[in-house]
Amino acid sequence: SPHNVQDYVARAQLICWQQYQALFEGFSSKMFEDKQEGGKSAVVMWKTQSPWPSLRGFLYDWWLGTTGSLEGVRIGTGGYRRMDNSGIGSNLKIQLNLATMRVELVNRGRESHPYHSFASVNWYKFDGEQVLSQNGFKFGPVKPMSVARSEVIKIPTTESYQVLFAQVSLSSPKDNDMIDGETKNNIFRSWYWMSFNDTGDFNYDYKE
Repeated sequence: SPHNVQDYVARAQLICWQQYQALFEGFSSKMFEDKQEGGKSAVVMWKTQSPWPSLRGFLYDWWLGTTGSLEGVRIGTGGYRRMDNSGIGSNLKIQLNLATMRVELVNRGRESHPYHSFASVNWYKFDGEQVLSQNGFKFGPVKPMSVARSEVIKIPTTESYQVLFAQVSLSSPKDNDMIDGETKNNIFRSWYWMSFNDTGDFNYDYKE
């Protein structure tokens, strides 16, 4: 539980970050699906600012200061991408589908991503200690305006955890760091706050 007001507000901002990241990544996951399967061509965020002081549900506060929600939207829509000189990564988005527990590589561009890409998932405890590293999620060339998906990832179960943080990273071939005969270069990372219930199952409830 929070130790003071500052700790409480910091956790509220983290919740906002995860809430809005999940909202926009959920849209990205289905944006190229058929209408019958939930596909959408656009997304609009309604009411980006609260008319009174509040702790969640807006991108900037009563005093025009940005909040964790804005960071969630940036990450959820593919912000903070790293690109090489050829523009690799400019239309790519790596994300973890919390409903299916599959890593997804979204290509929003009109051209195929021609390289093999590698995804990894690293798990950390609240104190920053790493508890599991999963590598080898390989994506082949990704077609334009499509979503490539991995197999279901493993959630650490060797101990009973209340909270874990998952870091999903995307790497693409470059001139260094050989992996399975191919090279890689990190171009995107995304973080997820994973909360678990008393039976050790992942849940979407971020209450203390």
